[in-house]
Amino acid sequence: ETTSADIVACRFFQEYVGKTVKPRGIDSEFIVEGSDILSTMIIDRKMTEDVWNKFYKASLFETIRYPEGRIFEDKATTYKLLQKATALAYTPSYLIHYRNRANSLSNIHSMKSLVDYWVVYRERYDALSSISEPYHRVALSECIGAVSRMWRWYAGCTEEEKKEAQKYLDEMQRFVEVHRNEVLS
Repeated sequence: ETTSADIVACRFFQEYVGKTVKPRGIDSEFIVEGSDILSTMIIDRKMTEDVWNKFYKASLFETIRYPEGRIFEDKATTYKLLQKATALAYTPSYLIHYRNRANSLSNIHSMKSLVDYWVVYRERYDALSSISEPYHRVALSECIGAVSRMWRWYAGCTEEEKKEAQKYLDEMQRFVEVHRNEVLS
């Protein structure tokens, strides 16, 4: 309220069974405006892209919605909210307790999880890579990370899951082929 920021980000406690962790973070308040908001998260990595450690003005959601039925919906949405916001304030106060569960959807490496991870970073690549060279490099790296994640967990998926995901596997292969020289350099 004092800053009139569209988004306020804060630090958080991570809660595990029998243990609370206080992750490090930036120790001072700051405000960013305009295109610097997105850069603060994507390029500078001064904050996480998690949705749950931020407070949002409701007006940001007039045209932005979380994708239904998908995992990693925060990664699919947060960057859009940051692009729409005119000001973001950060407080070093620990205002959130985030409960980590080993069996949460984002910690289970099902084919759905792997495909949704790819889809979100592919969408981000399409949306962000043309902004500037630094955005392009980060978005490309995120996509390659999603491909790597797929191949690390692929063997644990069922043959039926692999068959259902074939179009995404083909898409990943085409993406890597198109960007091969960039990836290798």
